[in-house]
Amino acid sequence: MIAGYAGEVVTSRSGGETFAPDRGTARSILCRASLTIDAARSIAFEGAMRDNGDGGYFEAEYSQAYGDHWRGTLAATLIAGRADDFIGQYRRNSHVAASVRYSF
Repeated sequence: MIAGYAGEVVTSRSGGETFAPDRGTARSILCRASLTIDAARSIAFEGAMRDNGDGGYFEAEYSQAYGDHWRGTLAATLIAGRADDFIGQYRRNSHVAASVRYSF
């Protein structure tokens, strides 16, 4: 399990617009927890929540191996928040994904 806070300190403003995608998670509480249940199964949770509650991202994932070569994974992602927040603007992109992988 790991958790942290991504703060933001602006020491000076420069002229013009800048693009800094890493600032999208500034002022957020970040966390991740994962557990290997046994050699074939694992589960993980992760998320980011704005310190003011305006936006959040949460994901849960379950993975299981079948035999020596196959692995199936099921993941669900929930994105919520206000339309004017960097994370919240993607609130309509919540989804569920299933995948099958063959390793040789």
